[in-house]
This record gives sequence, C-alpha cells and structure tokens, in this order.
Amino acid sequence: MLSTIRRKMPNFKGHLEESKILFIYRYLSLLITSIFYFLTNDLHPISKKLFIIGCLTISATILSYLYTINEKANKNIKILLLVEIVGNSILLIPSGGIKSPFIWYTLNIILISSVFLKKRDCWIIIWLQVLTAILIGYFKSDSPFNLLGLLKDESNLILSYIMIIIAIRIWSMFVKKTKEKSMEIEEMNRQLKQANGMIIESMDHISALYQSINILNNQGNKDGSIRLLFQYIKNITGTNLVFYYDVSDNLDKVIIDQNNYLPTLKIA
Repeated sequence: MLSTIRRKMPNFKGHLEESKILFIYRYLSLLITSIFYFLTNDLHPISKKLFIIGCLTISATILSYLYTINEKANKNIKILLLVEIVGNSILLIPSGGIKSPFIWYTLNIILISSVFLKKRDCWIIIWLQVLTAILIGYFKSDSPFNLLGLLKDESNLILSYIMIIIAIRIWSMFVKKTKEKSMEIEEMNRQLKQANGMIIESMDHISALYQSINILNNQGNKDGSIRLLFQYIKNITGTNLVFYYDVSDNLDKVIIDQNNYLPTLKIA
C-alpha cells in the first residue's frame, strides 16, 4: 500500500505545501481505516470488503489529483468537496454507516475545506457533512429513526468527531495566520535586500566618484571634475536635472545639466 502511494504521488513542484500534506494524510487515513474495516467487520464477505476498499482507493487517487491541480480555484474545490461528500456517503452506507471505520476517512473533507476555503464556506461544508452523517444513520437504522436516540447511542463517536473538527478548525486558522506572517516577513526581506542593494550601489558610486575627482583635482582639471560630478549624481539619484553653483567670482556661477546636455563650461 505504501509503495502504491509513492507511485501515485504527483509532482508537487510548484504546488502548495498544504496539498502535499493533505495528499499524504488522505492515503494514510485510507490505509488505516481499510485495515480496521477489513479485520474487524465479520458481517461482510471478503469480496464486498475488497470492492469497497477498491472503490475508495480509486476515488482517493482521482480526487487527490483533482484537488492538487485545482488548489487555487476555490469554486472547483467546492464542487469536488460536494462530489466527495456524495461519494463517501454511497460507500459508507454498505460498509456500516456511521459505525463504519471509514467515517474517520471523511475527515479529509473537513481538512480540505478548512485549508482552502473561507470560514463561511468551510462551515457550510462541515454542516453538509454532518447532515449527510445523520441521513446515513437514518437509512441504516433498523428501528424507527430517533435523532436523540442516535445521539445517545453514538455519543462517544459524535463527541470525538466534533472535537476533532474543532481541533482542525483551530489548526487551520493558526496555519493561515502563520502563512500570512511568513508572507509579510518575506516581503520585508525582499524590500530590505532591495534597499541594501541600492545602498551598496550608491556607496560604490560615491567611492568611484571620490577617487575620480581626487585624480582630476590633482591634475587641475576642474571642468572634468564638474562633469564627472554631474554624471555620478544622476546615476545615484536617478534625476535628469543637475545644477552646479560656483561660489567664486566666476561669471558662470550656475551651470545646469539637463537631459544629458551640458553647456560648455567657462572656468576662470
């Protein structure tokens, strides 16, 4: 069974990590419930057991693939969940109803809806699942159906199921909040890396500018120093307009460099 699961595992590259976790849980829950059903149910012949387990395995394989490729399409996820609720109900009735071990396999529906759907849609799916379980109890009841009697007879099962649903909902909310925080941190890291890159680039420009101006000043080339200063200021700031104000007695006290046009400098 485990080797079969490994062979059937799709390529999860590029898919959500949640899809991989749900895929593994689906097959593990199918394996465990199938073993319990096969070993503990003495009322059904082996052929019937194998048929039900085979049907569940086929549906699990198809649904796992469909859930994976539709993980970002909420509308398709809702349709698949409704299909799975109906399919599981059809297989639960002949396998023992709510007393069947496969009732725990239906927790896959709760998990998937909690992970992929919004709060309102998730609770709609949960209530549909609960209503379906009540209907299964109705069809499997040998005596006149009594909801209070069902709650009394199966109180431990129902209580366990409810507590697990609550635990799944709390877990899913925690996962979603953690994921949101993780995305915020990733965005902050991206911005910090971008800012760090800009700072390093600016420092490189400033260092190169300092070295170049130092060389030109030593050579007495004031014209070249101003032009070089304009060039680096535009590179660092990203502006197309730079001006230079000369505090000396030079007549050309203001020099403007705009759109890569620099007038001929008159340096006294």
